[in-house]
Amino acid sequence: MKRKQNFLFLIIGIILLFSLSAMIAEENPVTDPAVISKDPAAALVLAKHSRLEEFIEQHPGLVEALAKHPEAAEVLANHPRIDFFIAKHPGLVEALADHPKAALVLASHPKISEWIADHPNLALKLAKDPDSAAILAKHPKIEEFIEKYPGLVEELAKHPKAAEAIANHPKIDEFIAKHPGLADALADHPEAALALAKNPKIEEWIANNPKLADEIAKHDEAAKELAKHPKLAQKPKVIKPVKNK
Repeated sequence: MKRKQNFLFLIIGIILLFSLSAMIAEENPVTDPAVISKDPAAALVLAKHSRLEEFIEQHPGLVEALAKHPEAAEVLANHPRIDFFIAKHPGLVEALADHPKAALVLASHPKISEWIADHPNLALKLAKDPDSAAILAKHPKIEEFIEKYPGLVEELAKHPKAAEAIANHPKIDEFIAKHPGLADALADHPEAALALAKNPKIEEWIANNPKLADEIAKHDEAAKELAKHPKLAQKPKVIKPVKNK
């Protein structure tokens, strides 16, 4: 009986020891940038710490070290003081944008247009991720972004949801006129192709780029929409290859 009691006390002691260690670690987390840059787990613990802002102030290079890890970067991007961190640490916002989940948080932030204006590479980085691209393509200032950053609209057109948003934009005619190949890139995606087919300018676009009709017609719903245009109804229908079963 006594042996069982001693064993029980030992187990309780071990549990208490681990709990105490966890409390100490929580109160005094690792803050060395060199360690944090190589340890994703320690970075995540630190990123969630209530004194994070204080630690960042005390340790130069710490916030950049945190931004190297996807999970810590996402937590950091969601921090209430992220705008302050970005303002004080050049390069931080682009480092965060390297991680899809953190990039999505940034793209959805009310300050995103300011950050894009201050960081020339940010828009293109966000456009490389499908989810962030979809958010960016719907931004009220997307026309301004497209005008300012070469290659942005082409990058957005690679992703289905972003392509659909661009194809439905009120200035899509201007985008197509200024960016050769954009209409063809958009037509790769069913929903974007359908949006193009429904646009009153579709006959003009096809007159300037005849192969666009074939690209759009690869998608059934878009092909049906094209058939509603008298001038396009006589165009040869794209025959889809039959796959061998």
